Amino acid sequence: MVFVVLSGADRVAPFIKTVQTQADTEKKALGFLPISAYQQAANSRRLLVAINRLATGDDYAGHVFFGGTYPHIRIFQVYVLPRFRRKHVASLLVQTVIKEAEEYGYLSVLARVAADLDSANAFWEHEGLLRRRQVRGGGRRSRTINIRVRDLETPTLFSSHGTAALDVARFSIEPPLPSTPAYAIDVNVFLDLIKSRAYAAAARQIVTACWTRAVDVFVAEEFVEELQRAATTPSDPVFQLATALPRLPSVPQGVSEQIMNQLAPIVFPAKVIRGTLSRRDQSDLRHLAAAVHHKLNGFITGEKAILRRAPELLSQVGLDVIGTLEFAAYVESPDQRAGAELRSGISGDDVEIRELAEEDRKAVEALLESLGLARSLAAAALIPSIPPNVRRRISVRSLGSGEILGYASWDVPSPLRKRVDAHVFVKEQSEGAQHIAVHLLKELSRDLAMNGPCLVSLRTEEGHSNARTAALEVGFRSFRSLSAVPSDLTKIVLWGVITKDNWNSSGTRLNEVSGVRWSGTMPKFGGPKTLIDFKSKSGHEFRLALVEAERLFGPTLFLLPERAGILVPIRRRYAEHLFMGAPQMALFPRKGAALSAERVYFRSPSHASVFSVGSPVVFYESLSRGGRGSAFAAGVVVSNRLVWAETLPKRVFSKGVLDQNTVNKMSRNGLVSVLHFDNILDLPNPVPLSRLRALGAIDGANLVAPRRLESRTLCALLAEANALAL
Repeated sequence: MVFVVLSGADRVAPFIKTVQTQADTEKKALGFLPISAYQQAANSRRLLVAINRLATGDDYAGHVFFGGTYPHIRIFQVYVLPRFRRKHVASLLVQTVIKEAEEYGYLSVLARVAADLDSANAFWEHEGLLRRRQVRGGGRRSRTINIRVRDLETPTLFSSHGTAALDVARFSIEPPLPSTPAYAIDVNVFLDLIKSRAYAAAARQIVTACWTRAVDVFVAEEFVEELQRAATTPSDPVFQLATALPRLPSVPQGVSEQIMNQLAPIVFPAKVIRGTLSRRDQSDLRHLAAAVHHKLNGFITGEKAILRRAPELLSQVGLDVIGTLEFAAYVESPDQRAGAELRSGISGDDVEIRELAEEDRKAVEALLESLGLARSLAAAALIPSIPPNVRRRISVRSLGSGEILGYASWDVPSPLRKRVDAHVFVKEQSEGAQHIAVHLLKELSRDLAMNGPCLVSLRTEEGHSNARTAALEVGFRSFRSLSAVPSDLTKIVLWGVITKDNWNSSGTRLNEVSGVRWSGTMPKFGGPKTLIDFKSKSGHEFRLALVEAERLFGPTLFLLPERAGILVPIRRRYAEHLFMGAPQMALFPRKGAALSAERVYFRSPSHASVFSVGSPVVFYESLSRGGRGSAFAAGVVVSNRLVWAETLPKRVFSKGVLDQNTVNKMSRNGLVSVLHFDNILDLPNPVPLSRLRALGAIDGANLVAPRRLESRTLCALLAEANALAL
């Protein structure tokens, strides 16, 4: 049988009477419409008819009747003759509507389905129309109606994520630390530098960090008074220099003494019992009291007596006491990985993505000016890298025209600085702008993840729809409590795999940067909508669905108990184009799929049932034709549908690496499996075939078909790949 979908008044007109007659046989499900309604729908191309093409003529097989108001499509009827059912005719009709809707820029498709029609609800679920809510229908029967919606592959700033979106709206970030951490220094740190003592190099590093605002360093009033007591003359240069240092306001004597009385038993317990506190001890306590009173992050000192009591000071008064050498290591310039160049093809235009070269600066300035940015925002985005404040600056240039199409910059976080401002801009009217923005944001997340959990605020402006849509796609959200700038979008970057073994430690690290942590024990996996409990610093409790949590904290994977995965073989020539982590092809640009947050993997319909939504997928690059023979990347299945190959829209192909002809050839009876996956993790240590066998991920035969991985095996594989969080 060969099924063809007809549209247009002339082609559909011969079948309108049949359409009405057959629809009336299912009045319970489809309702009743006069023939004039079908005629009007045919004239406006809102009635499609499927026919079985025979040598003797075209035989009516079914129809779809839809309408709605732009930008939302509503499907009113789908009907297939009984003898043609279970032959995917209904799917062909619906997918044809979806393809045309996407090409015309519609945002969603909606269907109202009676809740008691089990087979109809199963069909719409399979076609990707998920139940958003239920309503009571009108009329005598007052049936319960399921409202089913599918968001289309069309860029939109505000997408719906069901109940999870409501939870994200209640997600309240309360970061306990300022963006620039503040510390007080002891006199001995200053004297180490001035007198070139043993720790002089470390002290110089701390001073450099102060000048570049990697950290704010202050001195207490006691600091100046102590140096004044030791000064040989009023014009002592050491004392004169000390008076120029940033000084904390004086603490009232009564307040200072109260804090000192609290600190003394912690720092000098034996001396307090004996009543032998010295003048030097009293001076040390006044330094600490000033830091506690002004709620600084910590106190830098070389005094061994104070350093020995650091754990107690942190737990009892919240002051982080740290040694000079240790602190210098914290403010040392973070490792800056080389910015690998990438060439990619986007909608016929090859682009080059690389670290900003100074000769391109003028062109980037012109791009930012054309976007109407405030001068201060543009200047902040172009600040160069000045160690220890290492910055990444990435430009995207068209290889055809030489035009700058995108630009991004951000600070590389350090162990002390866990809040980062980032800037991502694209030429909004250019084709492929959203793909470019997604890549820049993914590069940002990959870079930040190398330095542990952090909080990143995206400095962008309303009206930059492609950049902001891309940000939402990769997990940025608007949190009212975080910033006074309404246009800022924020993301928490964790990176890696969360298991029951690192559940508590990763929750603690999350709390350090955001004031939020997951609470309770790790839940068992019950599908992508499994709920994870969270608690904020102020005690607010809320829940996020697993799929939304992974998007918000990603790239990350919550390997909940009983969450199984799949090991999938992929050939080198496809891996090179589909994944950023694969070795780059020499000379030739990658396909645009590597720049998408969500990717598409096409398969023949065999083994399609293995890929359930929410399942982790580990990709194995086969040894043939120079492949690595290793598991090198992981992702999560977003959707998996059998669709008619000929109905696939261009947007789907842009997220994969196969063309229409190749997909048509791999299809079976016109059907192909389309697997969408996102939340992509490049495995730091690819796991070779021999280790996969040792872990039980592969049996004695080579991996030639997808293989199910039990939760324990999947966890062992990802641990071997050094992909566990923290």
